[in-house]
Amino acid sequence: MGIRVRSGNDTGSMSIGLVIVLPILMLALGASAQYFVKVDAERTAAAAAEEGAAAARRFDGSAQAGQARAQDFLSSVGNDSLENVEVSATRSGTEASVTVTGTADSLGWLPFLDRDISETSTGPVERYTQ
Repeated sequence: MGIRVRSGNDTGSMSIGLVIVLPILMLALGASAQYFVKVDAERTAAAAAEEGAAAARRFDGSAQAGQARAQDFLSSVGNDSLENVEVSATRSGTEASVTVTGTADSLGWLPFLDRDISETSTGPVERYTQ
């Protein structure tokens, strides 16, 4: 068996590599986790806006009914990924719209990522015609 002799030039190179690569890897992992939390919050807000718009668009609906339906939806789904939620609704003679805004939940250690959410659903009001 031969004895391997180490060259003096690469002593500690593995430690330096870990010091450089590990923070980049942790940042990428955290950013991807925060991205998925934001996507979940966007989908929740969009579904709430659609539910609210469906209630506001009804023949006997109103903007208040749409706003209440969107808020009921958010409370029924166990909304954990969306914070500071505000629901607004409008209804004219021909169109109803519900907007859900809020902030995606933060993982805490990546505060610089954009977390603002705004989802709107708009559609025609049901009308009775002869």
